[in-house]
Amino acid sequence: MERVQFEQEQMLAELKDLGEKGLFSSAEIKQIIQRRTAFETALVRRVPNKNDYLRYAAYEMGLEALRRKRAARLSAFPNPPLPLV
Repeated sequence: MERVQFEQEQMLAELKDLGEKGLFSSAEIKQIIQRRTAFETALVRRVPNKNDYLRYAAYEMGLEALRRKRAARLSAFPNPPLPLV
């Protein structure tokens, strides 16, 4: 479990940055932490399963794709349009 704790500490700066940039909400960041913790816990078992690694990799690839799409959308509109009154 120390390894899981270490991995959580390593991801905090990255997730904080994603939240500050507005790419993910605090609820989404909390969900990301929970999912990553579950994956890391599965990987530190006595005999890790190959499918655990594959599911974790697929999750991270999907998360990265979502991050890129949101970053592209935010860079396309750097200043939010003013509301018409």
